[in-house]
Amino acid sequence: MSEKISSYATAQLLVINAALYAEEKSKEISRYRFSRQTLRNISGRGRLSEVFLNDLLGDLYKLGWIFLEVSDSECAIIQTSKTLVWPKLGS
Repeated sequence: MSEKISSYATAQLLVINAALYAEEKSKEISRYRFSRQTLRNISGRGRLSEVFLNDLLGDLYKLGWIFLEVSDSECAIIQTSKTLVWPKLGS
């Protein structure tokens, strides 16, 4: 396994990946899914600890993205600004 990358650097890599993909496809990418294995590879970690995931969540939020665990094997990120236009439901 390669050297472990900080949660902030991992967050930056995820955002850069979205920007590069958007440039390649010539369209806006405001959200995307990825496997937990991809996240382990990007972060240089064999295991994704809860501490790391919580730090990643906070670091992505600082960069304007929200982290979601979609399933046991998939995660996603979405731009925070895109959620501001969603309908808001009350109880």
